[in-house]
Amino acid sequence: MTWGAQVTCFAEYCETPFSVEPVKVIYESDAAATEVTPDLSDRVATADVDDICSVVGVPLEPGHICHLLTKMQVR
Repeated sequence: MTWGAQVTCFAEYCETPFSVEPVKVIYESDAAATEVTPDLSDRVATADVDDICSVVGVPLEPGHICHLLTKMQVR
């Protein structure tokens, strides 16, 4: 689970529910190196059906895997 996923899991408990404010981190060792966190931008991930089935421990059809990922709000 990424930091972004962990942040969004707890966002309903914020003073303003489901809101997340980004924070700009400036590193002391290199002030030119900064990052904004959490990064909630979309990203692409790929996985092999056989790998997913071996982790889950049961055989699943690709369409069923897509259905389950949709239920998990993974697009």
